[in-house]
Amino acid sequence: MSGNRIWSQKLPGGLIIQWGFTGSTGFTYVTFPISFPNSFLSGSCASSRYNNSGAGQNYIGAPSTSGMYLTLDGPNGAPYSGGWWMAIGY
Repeated sequence: MSGNRIWSQKLPGGLIIQWGFTGSTGFTYVTFPISFPNSFLSGSCASSRYNNSGAGQNYIGAPSTSGMYLTLDGPNGAPYSGGWWMAIGY
């Protein structure tokens, strides 16, 4: 998969789940399609790899109601094609 794709779902009670794919690798910023009106609760990311290696580190940073940074780290220089992310808030 390449390029950027973003989805979101508002649930009854006000919880919002947003997720997507970014074609970027390394360190990148994701802007949420819907800013959380009150608070960011949780986020995660995972790189999309061409092999089954478990090496590498993926993490989020500086989350806010409007976006977050992703660090998508491939395994020891092995090729990868961006990564998946998810954010939850209300």
